[in-house]
Amino acid sequence: MSQIFSNTSITNKWLISTLGLVFFVGYVILLYYSPQVSWCDDAFWSDWGRQLGLYNRYYTTVWGFGHPSYSPLYAFVLGGWFKVFGFSFFSAHMPNIIFFLICYLLLAFGLTERKLVSNPIVVVGFTFLFWWSPTLFWIVNCGRMEILCLLLAICTIYSFISDIERPSYYKKISLFINGFFLF
Repeated sequence: MSQIFSNTSITNKWLISTLGLVFFVGYVILLYYSPQVSWCDDAFWSDWGRQLGLYNRYYTTVWGFGHPSYSPLYAFVLGGWFKVFGFSFFSAHMPNIIFFLICYLLLAFGLTERKLVSNPIVVVGFTFLFWWSPTLFWIVNCGRMEILCLLLAICTIYSFISDIERPSYYKKISLFINGFFLF
């Protein structure tokens, strides 16, 4: 057993990549076969993105949970996505699953690169908890901009840490841009 995990760096990278891909494909399959459910506050962001992407209008026709002072970054992302892939239940939810995969890879590789996580069993446990817990809270859902915020927060923190370790103007500019979009 110890020979299997003798080179934990390669094993961890393989585990992170493989498990991330398996969970990503699983989420996509579940999304494809999910029932057409009603959208509550998700409709505000989806319609705003649909209006931007399909009709080049910067307003939404959905009244209710949305407020005009909300940050438009998520709507711009959805608008670009809808312009390329069209508008459907599947295409409205797909960007968040992609964001979630990127968040997972950044966190998992970051934790193993910095030797904060070295045991492959912990990598498997982290992966299951990371991918399973959002389904409990419906975070990976269209209209939930928390995934984009999480991704921007992770990028901002990585920019900050890497600037502290090896300062450079590029890293300061990266920190500023990530922080700006997070704000």
